[in-house]
Amino acid sequence: MELVLHLEYKPSVPLFRRLSDALRKAIVDGRLSPGQRLPSVRDLSSSLRISRATVLRSLEDLHSQGYLESSPRSGAHVRRTLPGELGGIRASYPDERALRSHQVAPVGLSVYGARLLENDASERATAFLYPETNYGGPPLDLAPLKQWKDLLVRHCRKRDLCEQEYILEPFGYPPLRQAVAAFLRQSRAVRCTAEQIMVFSSRQARLSILARVLLDPGDHVAVENPGFPGFRHVAAPYGAIIDPVPIDGEGISVESLRRLRPAPKLVYVTPSPHDPTGVVMSLARRKELLAWAHSTATLVLEDDFDCEYCYEGQLLPSLQGIDYGNIVIYRRCFWKVLFPVLRLGFLVIPKQLVPIMSLAKAKVERDVPLLEQLALTDFINEGHLERHILRISKVYDARRQAMVKALTRYCASFISISKASSGMHLIIWIHSTLSDEELHALAFEAGISMLTTGPYYVGQPRRGEFMISFAQHDELEIEATVKQLARLLNQRGG
Repeated sequence: MELVLHLEYKPSVPLFRRLSDALRKAIVDGRLSPGQRLPSVRDLSSSLRISRATVLRSLEDLHSQGYLESSPRSGAHVRRTLPGELGGIRASYPDERALRSHQVAPVGLSVYGARLLENDASERATAFLYPETNYGGPPLDLAPLKQWKDLLVRHCRKRDLCEQEYILEPFGYPPLRQAVAAFLRQSRAVRCTAEQIMVFSSRQARLSILARVLLDPGDHVAVENPGFPGFRHVAAPYGAIIDPVPIDGEGISVESLRRLRPAPKLVYVTPSPHDPTGVVMSLARRKELLAWAHSTATLVLEDDFDCEYCYEGQLLPSLQGIDYGNIVIYRRCFWKVLFPVLRLGFLVIPKQLVPIMSLAKAKVERDVPLLEQLALTDFINEGHLERHILRISKVYDARRQAMVKALTRYCASFISISKASSGMHLIIWIHSTLSDEELHALAFEAGISMLTTGPYYVGQPRRGEFMISFAQHDELEIEATVKQLARLLNQRGG
């Protein structure tokens, strides 16, 4: 790493001495810590644009003063004990911990900033998880890393770089949008053209830009309860009023939506399947929801979460595909399929929103990483995405059945299992005197990826309700970990 130094101009002081003074100051100020290796003579000479002889003389000067020491093959290092009084100065210099604890003057936040801070506090109060579980993402050993690497290398080696010339396209690389539109039309019956596809470099950016464009403070937003917390945590800091709506065996309750006063400006749904319960919204409920939305001029934001993984019954078309009034905004990403190789997200927006969303996207995110878009275009057009989904769907179905069998065999006396058959996790209910935190810790000890559904609820969560992932482990591992969980629950579960 290049070391930035200021060589103070002093006509009467030789250049090597000015470099010595600058390095000494960096050591005393703590920018160069005890034991840290200095850049090589060649690197210092190149970055400072002075001769190597001058750099060598400066380092020798600091060696003689006791600031540096050298060892074979490792170059010059800052001495761990600095000389004389300056060593005491360095010892008394505040370390990072002291700097972090130092009181600073408060900064005046905007209304949005204050709401964001308040919302973050509520998120932290309801969420607890272990990052080691990698919950929600597919197992890394099933990721199509070889095909993805080959596609990236292909575009890196192209001699004709015209496709990589800079073109201002806030909605994303046009051939990728065409490929995504064709894939969605075929796989989810989405009615769209490439002009309606928006490409984002992150998943959350899509929600943020929609909240900016569509919501004013005081607008009502309906969300499923329980339901995906990400959208309400984005909408609330913009001043939106969150209206939780219960779900049943067919999806969001339209009867409860009808009772809302005033009618919400937007309703956020995960119909295929519902997040987190796995319930698939029935065709009748989809039509009922769209009819109500048309009658109240409510926009519907459809998150097609986990739609790739439906293990029983017929996969229903998207809400957007059966909407003929242009009121559905369709949200999709391939994170549950292609993680960790890709984080791009997509929106399919109604035609009447294209002009304003184009303006907004240009203000927020004008450029999306091009190389990933080039690779994904080929990944879709050459059939890799479709084949990968078919392959891993069979793997997940086998693992899901193994999880159900193991839970039924070893834990039937104190665990109930949801009948929903979609997605990458099961909903279970654990009947125990232990707290959710204690149950979560037991699952972690057993090696099971399990999270509470608490953060998905607005208001009081359901005690003992968990999402248990079956995607992360093969059938033998599932058998062993569930058996271990049963043993721990029998010992400590009460």
